[in-house]
Amino acid sequence: GTVDVAKARLMFWDLGGQEELQSLWDKYYAECHGVIYVIDSTDEERLAESKRAFEKMVTSEALDGVPILVLANKQ
Repeated sequence: GTVDVAKARLMFWDLGGQEELQSLWDKYYAECHGVIYVIDSTDEERLAESKRAFEKMVTSEALDGVPILVLANKQ
């Protein structure tokens, strides 16, 4: 999605958290100015998987210095 705010255009990509989609995430890092990492806080069975995906993401050199917001939804 795209949102225009004053003179800025914000572009958002919902990349999906399924393991088969996670291999595509790093393709978006190069032009990324911020990350919002959303966790389904009610899905306890997938929290460990989400943690592994998050750790892999934050260790990417392409995201050095990029702000990351972790959002736990459904609370």
